[in-house]
Amino acid sequence: MSLSVQVDQRGGHPVVLVAGELDQPAVPRLRGVLFETFLAHPVVVVDLTGVSSVGMHGAGAVAMCCYTAGRLDRDLRVVPGLALTALAERIGAAGVLCRYRSVDSALAGPGVLVGAGARGGTRAAWAGLG
Repeated sequence: MSLSVQVDQRGGHPVVLVAGELDQPAVPRLRGVLFETFLAHPVVVVDLTGVSSVGMHGAGAVAMCCYTAGRLDRDLRVVPGLALTALAERIGAAGVLCRYRSVDSALAGPGVLVGAGARGGTRAAWAGLG
């Protein structure tokens, strides 16, 4: 299955809907859509619940987009889904990549991390990285 990426509007914010396999060949497409979207909007929700499998390159691309968005004073709110959550927990990145349980919670604003219990949006997760 290939990767499907679609941008919808919901609650006044763009929601990037991603489905399929988030592997190395899919990374440039996803990264391009995410960059284009968060450069045009201060808050972007990324719904990865439709992703059936994710590799290290895919997880790394999502993490780098979160970091870059934060450095540009943007908020990229990731709804990880099962595939990314499982990988993020294995590599110790759940606190950054697994922030929201649903698109509705992401649209509601910065909130409790799914795994760690800290508060804040994407920028807060990366604040210590300078």
